[in-house]
Amino acid sequence: MFKIIASLVLLTIGVFQVSGLSITEHGNRTHPIKLSDLENYIQEMDSKDGWKAEFSSLPEPQTQLKPWNYAATKENVVKHRYQPPEDNLLTYDETRVILSRNPGDHYSDFINANWVDGSNETKRYIGTQCPIPSTISDFYRMVVQNKLNWIK
Repeated sequence: MFKIIASLVLLTIGVFQVSGLSITEHGNRTHPIKLSDLENYIQEMDSKDGWKAEFSSLPEPQTQLKPWNYAATKENVVKHRYQPPEDNLLTYDETRVILSRNPGDHYSDFINANWVDGSNETKRYIGTQCPIPSTISDFYRMVVQNKLNWIK
């Protein structure tokens, strides 16, 4: 639990420093969260199903921020846990994790996963959805090919 909270703290601090964002509370009110209050805030949000409400309060993006052409091909869209148009969280072309191709399968280099930069290092984390039955082997190929130490 401590390591997860520590990771959240580091990510949250990075977001606040870079963009000056504060966390949205229900009712469109924003407030900064003190580091000393973060663990209690997380527990409170977990206990009240607050994350779902907070996520639901976010506005829908009006435009696509970055291209996701490769993720949207008919060969790759079936590898997503949720299908478009409901799922507008497709893998960005510029930060997608690229797997080595299996012989004879041009689209075997795709997995629904993106590299995420850390505060001092590019490509520090991989963000992905839980694999579906047809992508479990791709998921473990990604883990092995990128020599990942932790899966959370």
